[in-house]
Amino acid sequence: MEAGPHWNPKPGEQQAKFAISGNYNNMEIPSITPSGKVWERDGENREFKLVDAKAEEKEVTSVAENGADESTTVNEVFHKVNRHTDTLEGICLKYKTNRRAVQKLNRFSGTSLALAPDILKIPNPRNLKFQDSNPEETRIAIERNAKVRDFCLVFPTLSSKEAKIYLQDADWKFDAAAKEAKQDIDWENSDRAISKERKNSRFNERVDEGIAFHKASQIMDHANVGMGSGGKVDGESEPSPKATEMMKISNPATKE
Repeated sequence: MEAGPHWNPKPGEQQAKFAISGNYNNMEIPSITPSGKVWERDGENREFKLVDAKAEEKEVTSVAENGADESTTVNEVFHKVNRHTDTLEGICLKYKTNRRAVQKLNRFSGTSLALAPDILKIPNPRNLKFQDSNPEETRIAIERNAKVRDFCLVFPTLSSKEAKIYLQDADWKFDAAAKEAKQDIDWENSDRAISKERKNSRFNERVDEGIAFHKASQIMDHANVGMGSGGKVDGESEPSPKATEMMKISNPATKE
């Protein structure tokens, strides 16, 4: 059948009407995707094929044979908080960051992780470049930080530095370090009590001597004005030798 005289098709219109387009750009991706695979379109024949899923970019740091660092940066770093073993100081040590930056990014305050979210976002992950630490060394460092924290809770009068010294001397054995610290603190408290008792004893002695001196001074005053017999006031006891000696020192004109 021929086209009528009034039909003037535009270029390409007849092909679009009677032929199947070879453009596969709008082809849908198959709905079934096996685990660990992704559908990828071939650039040449525009067909989909299954390929292995690309691993997310993670932090990878290695040390070359010559000792030079081979560090790569990361897009994002997250840390799942273990509230039994993790400490804020340990996390900062592990990721080479600081406490304020972690608190600001995750919107919590205080040194305790009780107010922190379950998953912490590490600040400035693109700038993180550090050597791949030994997992065992990281675990030991976090464990020791927790011991220092707990030691300060048991002995609040000790600073963190003092607590660390006790733990180091005890080879990081908490019970042995606590026993040693308790002995030292008990000895210091006992020494303070003895010192206080001695001070109180000396104070009482000075009070007694002062009273005796006062009585002796009264006797001398009466003797100087001719009152009493032999310089003794009725009802007053004889001054003690110590008071008599103090009286002589204060009044050189006194004669025996």
